[in-house]
Amino acid sequence: MGDPINGRNSFIVTTYLANKEHDIRLIRWLLKSICLWPRSGKASIVDRVLSEFLIFTCFSLLFMTIVSMGLVIFVEKREDMDVMMINMGPFVYLLMTVMKYTCLIVHVDDIRKCIDCIELDWDIVKTVEDYEVMLKDAKIGRFVATCITLFVYCTIQSYNITRCFMKTVVNVDNVSVLTRGLPYPFYNEIVDTRFSPAYEIVLVIHFVSGFLLCNITNVNCGLMAILVMHACGQLKILIQWLGDIVQEDDVIDISTVQQKLGFIVEHHLQVIKFVSHTENIMYLTCLVELLGGSILLCFAGYCCLTAWHKAETENIPVYSVIVVSVILNIFIICYIAEVLSEQVLKASMTYLNMLRQIAV
Repeated sequence: MGDPINGRNSFIVTTYLANKEHDIRLIRWLLKSICLWPRSGKASIVDRVLSEFLIFTCFSLLFMTIVSMGLVIFVEKREDMDVMMINMGPFVYLLMTVMKYTCLIVHVDDIRKCIDCIELDWDIVKTVEDYEVMLKDAKIGRFVATCITLFVYCTIQSYNITRCFMKTVVNVDNVSVLTRGLPYPFYNEIVDTRFSPAYEIVLVIHFVSGFLLCNITNVNCGLMAILVMHACGQLKILIQWLGDIVQEDDVIDISTVQQKLGFIVEHHLQVIKFVSHTENIMYLTCLVELLGGSILLCFAGYCCLTAWHKAETENIPVYSVIVVSVILNIFIICYIAEVLSEQVLKASMTYLNMLRQIAV
């Protein structure tokens, strides 16, 4: 079934090992950015406690931002419909992020199993042809994940920075005070952010929360792209193997075919398990992304129209980028799922064609 990798020169073997590590490294970076890199079974008590503490810290930062924003929207500004509508978009996005983060934490064991499967698949590659198939799909997955990461960071951080430059005048003890903006609304009954150092502390909390928002979104879409493209690569390799069963033998030897087919079926079962783990990880987060993204599009569209009506043209590009980002995330989720479905169908048709040729 092709030229064996072990028979090639050391440069190719070194390149193969480097690409294997590169594939795992991007997943590691994504998961470590939200403190979700799966622990090994031999992890010490200190590592386990530290991991749980970091996850608790991430949740605390997100909940502080959500609670404060909710108090502003539903208590302080409940009679100002424009303010409520403008701030509902970030509020919904924060809720989406917490739900996605919770789903990822619940399925961290499935993430560990997927990583183990990827490492095993790279280890059992025997031919250059199989390696090239895996490398091509791995590059596509990494490219999509990298593009998502860059675009999400640009979108969320540009929104946060823009909000910081918005200044408002408030009346404090009959004195007009120019207050600095924050990325997200903050309830001043908790801490008065109109004065230092409260403003700086809350600003840091909001920007750290903003990075968490970016990273969780990147993990949701980027990890899905990497896992699904890896599954597609394994299915393409199976199709190659099925074709080789018939093409390599002019006179079909039933015992040889059974031996090859047994190996292929065993590997196919491993691919199915991998896809099952991927589905467990992603089906709820993708549902949240699709439903929440649809709601976000409505609020972002409202903000664009409001900014246009009030001649606040400096805000229109930011809201427009948010719309594009949400649409891009939804499109990538739908497109990647469709790619996997088509590859599964191709593998099934190849099985049927192979069995028909053997029967003849």
